Amino acid sequence: MGRPAEVIRTDPGRLRVALTTSAWTGGSVDAQVAETTVTAGKVLERIGHTVTETGLDVDGEAVVEAAMLTAVTTGGAVPRGASRRPDASSLEAVSRRVLAETEAFTMLDVMRAMEAQHRVTRPVGRFFQEYDLLVTPKLARLPAPHSTLDYDAPTLRCAPG
Repeated sequence: MGRPAEVIRTDPGRLRVALTTSAWTGGSVDAQVAETTVTAGKVLERIGHTVTETGLDVDGEAVVEAAMLTAVTTGGAVPRGASRRPDASSLEAVSRRVLAETEAFTMLDVMRAMEAQHRVTRPVGRFFQEYDLLVTPKLARLPAPHSTLDYDAPTLRCAPG
């Protein structure tokens, strides 16, 4: 394979595109976000790809549990590998909470997260035998307006107003 700029210019051929406006977790998706996802599918169809509205059947709870594996391995490993631990008083509350939760994880928790990851990746692998690309909403809702999230609150929440 060539350099990235060359790869981008390579015609991928006619792709089999799956499109869904559903969230992996089964939660609701903001109408504007869903509409943007559909628009992306229409653009792909217009340039010659085959777009099919279909979802990926995965266990939403397993997706969340598998994501914890990443949080634990990266969130806990970074400070452990540092030459000195960060001063907790210099961290936002959300960072202190993530560090505390990752340090509390046991090997059994990691094994459960790995099992969840397998419950997610196996159906994903089967899905991509039929499709080349999956277009989904990146976020289930529109991003929070600037300065409305308080990362230093004991629990992450949107600030009033």
